[in-house]
Amino acid sequence: MSRQQKGDDVASSLLTLKFLDKGLEAEFKQDYLARSLKQRRYTLLVAIFMYGIFYLLDLAIIPEMRVTCLWLRFAFVCPAILLALLISYTKYDFRFRNIVNLVTESICSFVTIYLIAHSSSPGNHIYYGGLLLCVLFYYILVPDWIISNISSWLTFVAFICIAVFYADIPWLFLVGNTFIFFFFNLTCMFGCYVLERSERVAFKHRRIIERQNGELQQALVHSEDEKHKAESLARLDPLTDLANRRHFMTIAERELARCAHHPRFLSLIMMDIDYFKQFNDRYGHEVGDLVLKKVAETVSQAIRKADSACRYGGEEFVVLLPDTDAAGAFLLAQRLREAIERTTVRDGAELLGITVSLGIATLNDGEIVDVATLLKRADQALYAAKNSGRNQLRVWQQALGDTGFDVSASSPVAAG
Repeated sequence: MSRQQKGDDVASSLLTLKFLDKGLEAEFKQDYLARSLKQRRYTLLVAIFMYGIFYLLDLAIIPEMRVTCLWLRFAFVCPAILLALLISYTKYDFRFRNIVNLVTESICSFVTIYLIAHSSSPGNHIYYGGLLLCVLFYYILVPDWIISNISSWLTFVAFICIAVFYADIPWLFLVGNTFIFFFFNLTCMFGCYVLERSERVAFKHRRIIERQNGELQQALVHSEDEKHKAESLARLDPLTDLANRRHFMTIAERELARCAHHPRFLSLIMMDIDYFKQFNDRYGHEVGDLVLKKVAETVSQAIRKADSACRYGGEEFVVLLPDTDAAGAFLLAQRLREAIERTTVRDGAELLGITVSLGIATLNDGEIVDVATLLKRADQALYAAKNSGRNQLRVWQQALGDTGFDVSASSPVAAG
């Protein structure tokens, strides 16, 4: 007989409570027995203590059997329980646990029944209470309701047989004890059934939670990855992997705000690929894209981590240089121009050279301007470089004593 558990598609036996899926049942056993291992060990320790301390009761009730009781308790029962406790610390515990439990419980039960059979009234009634205590231990503290039932009902049958054929127990007491024992077993069996069923339901719920938690973690990781991708797409130019214009404007505004609060140098290089339209018209847009990538790669390799490079639009690139004066910006721009001039792209068997024109604008210490003004200055310098024959760089400078603009045709020092 089996039933289908709704919600997790897990079928289990209504009688034994076992999952029909053998792998799932093994997983439950491993989990359940591992979690109940400490409880089982405590139970065995308590059982050793109780069987030992009950020897004092033997001396009071059946002093004539004190030697026999000493042997039964300390040569059979306590060593058997101690052996079960030691096995629980070995690798064989999981495989042989049921057998060890059955053997240990059988020894405990039959020794108690032996004392009932060989003690006179009222001793046999007192040991009957001890037998019920043994059964209660089996049901509540042994983590397997099948094994608990086997041990408890075997104990019940053995008690009936001994009480009827060997023990000197009045029939009225025998009937009353049998009645109590039977319904005690029945009640404990139901309680044990409910306990294990609750453990199995809790196990299924934990599996559902763990699975959902794993799915949620995967979803969160995927969401985080998608978020990073979206942020990258929002910040980066998809072709060159440099910052796009919008992200660059945000960086530039932040740097200018820092300069307004803490005066410092700030330089900007604007560059334009010479005759870029001819790459697209003569060799195709694939070659044009390759040229853009090559220039972007060269720029990325040449600048510092603190610098910010951007594809400003079309074939124009911009580099922002924090804490860099005009002389430092000029040296970097010259290295960039020379490095790009050495760069080539291949179109079939033909190697195509690349050059750029560059314009530099520097925000002097203490000067306050907006991003648009700084870009305008660099653009004017770039315009002058292109008009000078291309593959040039020019530095924007304000003429002394003049409110207009003067674009230097050489280095900052020469221009001064």
